[in-house]
Amino acid sequence: MIKFILLALTQILLIYSLAAATEEAPETSPSSPPLTTDDPGTPGESGIEINLITNCDNTDFMSSCEAGIDAVYGVGDKAQLRF
Repeated sequence: MIKFILLALTQILLIYSLAAATEEAPETSPSSPPLTTDDPGTPGESGIEINLITNCDNTDFMSSCEAGIDAVYGVGDKAQLRF
């Protein structure tokens, strides 16, 4: 009878330890808030949206700039093709 109780307790302890090991660990590194943009959504049926993008970095020793174009064509009210 004692062997049965010890076996049952061992199994319960094993189950709880496995359950605790598979739980998601809390996030340890700080994270930033979500990026807020003013994107109004898709351009609509047959609509075109063109975004000009620039990024400049200036330091004491050098400065650099990058530029890009993001073009979007609306396929419907909820879909778009990005070029």
